[in-house]
Amino acid sequence: MLGERIESYEKIMSVYRFHQMWREGNILFPKMPLLQRQKIQEKLSEALEAILLGMLLPADYASEQQNGSLLVFDVSDRLYYLMEFLDGNYSAGKMNIYKKIGGHTIEQLEREFPRATSLVYDTRISLQIIEYTTPKYMHLLAGNYIDKWSFTREQAVRSVLYGKQMEIPLADLADLVQRYGDFCRKQELNCQYMVLRILMYFFICAGEIIETPKSCMGLPYLLEQTAEELAVKSMYKPWWYNMLKMMEEATNILARLDRDGRLGLAREQGKEMQAKRLGYFYNVIWLCKDMRCDVFKGIEQIETDLKLWKKICQDDVNIKNITDHFDKIIERLQRIC
Repeated sequence: MLGERIESYEKIMSVYRFHQMWREGNILFPKMPLLQRQKIQEKLSEALEAILLGMLLPADYASEQQNGSLLVFDVSDRLYYLMEFLDGNYSAGKMNIYKKIGGHTIEQLEREFPRATSLVYDTRISLQIIEYTTPKYMHLLAGNYIDKWSFTREQAVRSVLYGKQMEIPLADLADLVQRYGDFCRKQELNCQYMVLRILMYFFICAGEIIETPKSCMGLPYLLEQTAEELAVKSMYKPWWYNMLKMMEEATNILARLDRDGRLGLAREQGKEMQAKRLGYFYNVIWLCKDMRCDVFKGIEQIETDLKLWKKICQDDVNIKNITDHFDKIIERLQRIC
């Protein structure tokens, strides 16, 4: 029998209607890092030229919010910058075919090329909308099947879906990691994702996230549970201050080891392997503290265990595998305690 499914429906509207909804606050885009102006103009030119050539804009997924607004998963960012163009915030860049339109603002386009302006506004946009009743983690699961989906974009989407209760404490922890460590990417959203992964391993190791039938959905479900745990626990000040202290101390230790060339964390910045290594190394430090083991000996014991790391790399990310890995890690740490 099939488990949970992504419930969705198709919605088609004109660029004009889409722009109206965007100005009303009913179309949302994840807050991605701003591109350089030249790159923005390139994206605008590509979108405008495709429209004027009569090509359909690629269909996009959108997440339906409970208030009826739509969060658009547009990995190209062309729709977002097209909306900014229609608001008069950017001009088009160099055009390959419609050269006379290159460099124009929407006001200039309306005045000098009214037919081209009509074509832009009349172009249809197709959205595959994931209904808000679908569990949040499955909205993010859809992102895994979108080409060029990244940790940065995933975290930007997650920030909207889960709101300030998750975003603010996660941003504080990521800021702390960036301040004391030099192995995490300076891109804030990517660092927030890495911290969320670290906390996921922490909550699983502590038994705060337990196995359920949904656990088979893997990483997106586990990160949803982590976000919800963080939102609740960060409200309890003693826990929160202790977590800040733990994160700061562990970051300083890992930064020192990485600068000495012993871990190589910086080589995997922003990638899946770094997410795994950070997740386990932070928790090795915390386990060593709990077990009264020498932290540096503990890190060395785990870092040099090639068989363990091969297993971690090959295994799917789920509660059973993570628990098995921590059982082996604790067993190895007990040898030096």
